[in-house]
Amino acid sequence: MAWPKGPGECPSLEVFQWTLLSLWIGCLGFASGYGFSSRRVAINGGYIVSILVSIVIIFLLCASFGRRLGETVPLRLIEVLLAFAMMGIGFFLLYFPPRFPGKRDLVFMTVAWFGAMIVQGFMVGINGGQGGLLAVWFSLLLAGGAMAGGILSQFHHSHWRLHQLKPYVAGLIFIVLGLMRAF
Repeated sequence: MAWPKGPGECPSLEVFQWTLLSLWIGCLGFASGYGFSSRRVAINGGYIVSILVSIVIIFLLCASFGRRLGETVPLRLIEVLLAFAMMGIGFFLLYFPPRFPGKRDLVFMTVAWFGAMIVQGFMVGINGGQGGLLAVWFSLLLAGGAMAGGILSQFHHSHWRLHQLKPYVAGLIFIVLGLMRAF
């Protein structure tokens, strides 16, 4: 039996890789939902639905472009730039206190969602996939993670210092997710 030589020859490794990627995207949704709720960002359901629909469309466009530009675009460079941008968003969320209605925080977290989906779309396109089901799966993961983060941030802590640190937890999670993406 020969060892696998290319990216498509070891199916168990690909399943493991896509499982970890799905967990990472779920954590991104969780951090965003936790940040939306704990930083008191005023959003309505229609805005989130429009973001998720546009994420599916952007993912599919990037998957189709990834098939054509797979050899000319350095995907690892784009992935590292996304990681630095996510760490920058995390530092921004740590540095600035939350303000109502939180439009600035909403824009930064939405940019993180779009950046992650652009990179994932390129990766799917380079690997030769269509990406239709993955686009819907990733947008559902983001929405589910955001709802879980929003629900979890509603729990009250008995100690007042922990309650004051709650708006900054999303920034820490964004920094950790950026570090995971960079390395």
